[in-house]
Amino acid sequence: MKKIIFGLLALSLLVGAASVLAQSDDLPSPGTLPDSPFYFLKTWKEAIQNFFTFGAENKAKQFLHLADVRLAEYQKMIEKGKTEIAQKTLDKYEKQLNHALQKIEELKNKGEDTAGISQKVEETVNKHIEILQRNLQKAPEAAKKGLQNAIENSSKVIEKAGGKTKKEKSCLNSGGTVTTTSCCQTTSDFPNTCPIGACGCSQDNSHEIKTCDCGEGKCFNGEKCVSILEMVSEEPIIPPENKQEEPPKPTCQNECSSAGQKKCTDNAYQTCGDFDNDTCLEWSSITNCASNAICQNGNCIQQKCSDGTLYSQCSSNKPFYCDNGNLINKCSTCGCLSDAICQDGVCIQKKTVAILIDKDTNSKIAKEIDQYSSDVQEELNVNVKLISEDWKINQIPDPQISGVKDKLKDLYKNNGLLGAVLIGNVPMAWFDSEGTLTGGQTGDYVSDYWYMNIDGTFQDTDGDGMFNWKMNYHLEQESLPEIWIGRIKPPVVGEEGINLLKSYFDRNHKYRTGKLPNNEKLLWLHTIALAEENTVTTGGDLEKWYKESGVYDSVNWSKVWKIENIDIVFDNSGDKEERLEKASQEYLNKLQNNQYEFVAYSGHGTESYQEYGISSEDIKSIKPKVYFGVFTSCSLGDYSSENYIGGWYLFAGNGLAMMMRTLPSLGSAPNIQDLYLLVNGGGLNQRKTFGEAFKYHVGHVSWQATTLLGDPTLKLRY
Repeated sequence: MKKIIFGLLALSLLVGAASVLAQSDDLPSPGTLPDSPFYFLKTWKEAIQNFFTFGAENKAKQFLHLADVRLAEYQKMIEKGKTEIAQKTLDKYEKQLNHALQKIEELKNKGEDTAGISQKVEETVNKHIEILQRNLQKAPEAAKKGLQNAIENSSKVIEKAGGKTKKEKSCLNSGGTVTTTSCCQTTSDFPNTCPIGACGCSQDNSHEIKTCDCGEGKCFNGEKCVSILEMVSEEPIIPPENKQEEPPKPTCQNECSSAGQKKCTDNAYQTCGDFDNDTCLEWSSITNCASNAICQNGNCIQQKCSDGTLYSQCSSNKPFYCDNGNLINKCSTCGCLSDAICQDGVCIQKKTVAILIDKDTNSKIAKEIDQYSSDVQEELNVNVKLISEDWKINQIPDPQISGVKDKLKDLYKNNGLLGAVLIGNVPMAWFDSEGTLTGGQTGDYVSDYWYMNIDGTFQDTDGDGMFNWKMNYHLEQESLPEIWIGRIKPPVVGEEGINLLKSYFDRNHKYRTGKLPNNEKLLWLHTIALAEENTVTTGGDLEKWYKESGVYDSVNWSKVWKIENIDIVFDNSGDKEERLEKASQEYLNKLQNNQYEFVAYSGHGTESYQEYGISSEDIKSIKPKVYFGVFTSCSLGDYSSENYIGGWYLFAGNGLAMMMRTLPSLGSAPNIQDLYLLVNGGGLNQRKTFGEAFKYHVGHVSWQATTLLGDPTLKLRY
């Protein structure tokens, strides 16, 4: 093994020796070339030499030497026609120059004298530039771009090292000044500017280079500033033996006076130059100006409106658009500010949806509320306002309701409030009845109608802090609700209640994004009809009664459910008690085992009970597979009560929104009317939200003790 290593080391030294022993006037002999299988030994040897070269200045000299070697290798690869390897070698040449430049910078940072090494860089790299320029003249087309870049980068190395290129010195020494101009892409710094059209390429085929400005009547011939007259009259002396026949004089004529001159042609420009290599000047092909610019004096000038917006572009001040110098409202193209939407070509302020949630609940479900807010904002294209306060709970009556309503009033008047979602322990408004309710019952109840009727007048004649209201009367115009309200309150408190809220909002997001099953089925149970003997026609045909009573017609009118998708719970057999027991059990079984989009229920009930024998615990246990429901029943939606049955319809299974009563009286609206007004009148069948449909329902049925449990911003999916 040692012999192999020694042999490789000796071979690498022999390989590297060639570049030292055989040298030409310009560059060292390249030695082993990049296409050799032993080239890695050469680079290995160079790495060892670099490692044992100490001092920044010595390392800079070493890198300059390696740049010499890489350039020599490049020339050999070009001669062999191996342009791909040649280009890679040229890249390595530039890296060696940059390494040398880095070492000079290290010396400068230490405050050491760099004059000597900078002079060395200037001399060496100027020599490289001359070699590269000679290669450029004869290089194949594929190699010219790489050469051009190498020449430019080499010039930059000289500048950064504090030196000047040979041509730059010649320019300055002959009285010229260094300037920049646009010239053909194949032209390097300081070209010969004496020939006409030396920099006459089109703008697309030009780049910026350094040139020598020799002043009036002079030009730079590539070596020094000379008189233009001398260039014209100067006849070089050529020995007779070297004389050749002169080429025929061009017969063309200049179409324009000076290279680089421009003129407008309609809304485009042309440049003067020699584009066909006939030594005469002609106009280039037409270059069109952009649609938002005009041509003036050969230049494309971008046109702007008074606020600086370019023609045919949107202003930063939405929704304005620059139309031929005029700022016009064009929100269909430019959009509106973040708090507005484009409607019929005009920006109008976005409506607002408020989310009210107590601070304790918000702190525990903040992630879910953020997602919910984002969903509502995106789907309804509204602004969402989150209000979270540390409200005290279990106050009857609750004096905090006035502060909550003031916030809703402000949003309604100033921000276009559509409605609000009340989550957790948001203060409740309490009512008592004037006299007895239907059936002789009396009692206090909660109602969010207090919040919905923004400008309504509410009286408390007995001063007990509860508003009095006679429930069964036609609403006057001034009593109609201005906004909708939905309440999302679990039937239990503590950790169990928080987990129910998290599950609800997760289900809500899945419904919006189509990740819950879609089943266009309606479950219908009317226990009052089952209980009344006179509703069953001769022969006991309860299904016929359903048809005659308008149930099927209501469904047909809704244009939502097909008749075959209505699942009606009924049983004609037995007496009243038997019918009710069978219907209740069948109702529970269907809710537990079948997926429904909607349930419609009419029957007696309390805050924790439905006839016949259906309790809160039953609903909690079966986890109803239904998203939405309309319940014409006493007190099922009484969210002031713990373990209220409406809460379990909303939270135990797949519930999303349920319309229910909050007090012990059915009122005047039958089950059929409730469903019809919500779906047809309220517009659920026209893709309106449950909040909009619920507001319509409350305004058209004399029943302010109806509440919407769940999310009022949802819509039916069909």
